[in-house]
Amino acid sequence: MNIPILSLVRQYATIRSEIDEAIHSVLESGEFILGPHVKQFEDEAAAYCGAKHAIGLASGTDALLLALRALGIGPGDAVLVPSFTFFATAGVVHNVGATPIFCDIDPKTYNLDPESARRILEARSTWPVARGENSEREDSPTGHRPHAAPSVPQATSYRPQASCAPQATGYKPQASLDPQATSCPSVSSSHGPQATSYKPRVKAIIPVHLYGQMADMDEIMSLAREYDLVVIEDAAQAIGAQYATRAEHVACSPWHVGTTGTAAAETPPLQATGHRPQASCAPQATGHKPQAVSAGTLGSIGCFSFYPTKNLGAYGDAGMVTTNDNVLAEKIRLLRVHGAKPKYVHHVVGINSRLDALQAVILSVKLKHLDAWSTARQKLADRYDEHLAGVPGIVTPHRAPDRTHIFHQYTLRVTDGKRDALASHLKNLGIGTMVYYPGPLHLQECFAHLGYHKGDFPESERASREVLSLPMFPEMTTEEQDRVVAAIRKFATGS
Repeated sequence: MNIPILSLVRQYATIRSEIDEAIHSVLESGEFILGPHVKQFEDEAAAYCGAKHAIGLASGTDALLLALRALGIGPGDAVLVPSFTFFATAGVVHNVGATPIFCDIDPKTYNLDPESARRILEARSTWPVARGENSEREDSPTGHRPHAAPSVPQATSYRPQASCAPQATGYKPQASLDPQATSCPSVSSSHGPQATSYKPRVKAIIPVHLYGQMADMDEIMSLAREYDLVVIEDAAQAIGAQYATRAEHVACSPWHVGTTGTAAAETPPLQATGHRPQASCAPQATGHKPQAVSAGTLGSIGCFSFYPTKNLGAYGDAGMVTTNDNVLAEKIRLLRVHGAKPKYVHHVVGINSRLDALQAVILSVKLKHLDAWSTARQKLADRYDEHLAGVPGIVTPHRAPDRTHIFHQYTLRVTDGKRDALASHLKNLGIGTMVYYPGPLHLQECFAHLGYHKGDFPESERASREVLSLPMFPEMTTEEQDRVVAAIRKFATGS
């Protein structure tokens, strides 16, 4: 009998009656788009994540796209992203007209390496940050030659007007999303490369919590404060993951994690303000012990995917953003319905990214089981760790001491160039595996115009050659896991 890398059929069998009842409740209600079922899930998800707002969307990609749109990031801006991640993280940056600037990863966690980001930001003569440093030097002191890449923002017919120009001091809600500011242009969602005479300003950073373990958020948040950057968490694979953060990162009242449930008075919708929910929060000597916070609540916005294979997966595409900022929440709610409020009155050009009620009730059912499923995954991971310890050429996942790992994937590093051979060996034995991801983004053809070269980000490139994800799902049996372990041991040792 084959062992799949994931079995949604087995999962459904354990919750069949709950799922069927929930689906029938929607069919009988006749309300399929947004509505009370979606609102209920949003409230439950916000409480689960510890956020003031959770906003259901059509996909995780849309969550990232609308986060950038709501933060006013577009042509002339640049966003730091890891090179080793799913394509959407960088693709959405391109699709709002901004420039993705790639960073290398921590070889242990596979998450964005804050030191790699710092080296790029320190090269201010080449990469102007949001403060408005606009040197035109072409040389780079970073050592990995980001080249002419970020001097090639995406093509657009948009010419910034004085009243609508991107702010040079970090995030400030832009007038382009203010119903009163009708003269400001909206950001296009499709752009192509075009050489220009200016370099983009680094305005944001998107750490990805890859495989179910959060990135080094203390260092990333410190970097964001230092360089006045917006932090957008890509938590697509990490719902429920925890991080024991230093208190200063959550000490600022406008977006304190502890403000769920009893929200402050709502900011008038889409009113342009001067507040900066994250970069303006200076460190404070609070004396607090590290406190555990959930993925998606440390940055200005958290972005989640509910693709069916995720730990919390819908039965189709679905996504969500979380935020503790009232203004950003209202903007995203507007953008997901073509920018209309009320219906047929459009203040900005948005998109159609509404979470449907069927997916919402499915997610509500599954959310009740998520902690138990995460615990089951962690136990399976513990067992893999124990039985694969010391196997030649096999490196088991690193677990950082200040955070939890919910094991969306259990990903080995297979050294000595044997990854593909091991995958083929396991396939021949009926054992499913996957490579997440076989190529770093800075070497993808669609980003060739950015000018990166092989060798620019060695850890991202090495990970793409060595990572291999094993079967990992809560319903997996110990017998199946023993077969996987035995097959790996036989491959590695010949016995």
